[in-house]
Amino acid sequence: MKYLIITWLDEKAWASLSEAEQQQLMAKCAPHIEKLVGSGKFLSGAPLHESSAGVTVRLREGKRLVTDGPFAETREQIGGYTLVDAKDRDEAIQIASGFLVPGTIAILEVRQVEEFNPAPARPKTRGATAKRSAKLATIVLATLSMGAGARQAATSPSLCRFFSNYDAVSNTGVPLSFWERLAYSLAMTRASVTAQ
Repeated sequence: MKYLIITWLDEKAWASLSEAEQQQLMAKCAPHIEKLVGSGKFLSGAPLHESSAGVTVRLREGKRLVTDGPFAETREQIGGYTLVDAKDRDEAIQIASGFLVPGTIAILEVRQVEEFNPAPARPKTRGATAKRSAKLATIVLATLSMGAGARQAATSPSLCRFFSNYDAVSNTGVPLSFWERLAYSLAMTRASVTAQ
């Protein structure tokens, strides 16, 4: 399971530290990060710029509203994040605890990430496209070889199958190949010429 460790930080207290003190605190976490990376538990993580450099984006009365930070009247702001792979909440807490080194001024919030699995897109393979193109080409050839009568063209089972097949294919959201578009154009041209 994925867990997000959110680092809450008193930005004023952090800014009051010298650069050497900041580097020293960060260096204390390095062995823990290396251990997590080595075990495959570390998925991603980074510090964030100060909250005054951020913005909030919201919708108000149907219009986008962008507000410069900071956003909340709290002592701590979000200072960074770490995304980890943990078997359960207890392991995620144990991982987060490894970041709490002596002298730290951070508070860590541990939240499980809700797994989001959108419906997989229908794969488009060359084989499927080729089969579809061949089928449509066969229908077009049958349509082109029909008699010249407008009534025959309008009621031809081949033409009806072609249009229903084309509609079914084009409504799936899968882009039609060059050959499929050509087949459709030829059939439409043949149908309009025959109807005249």
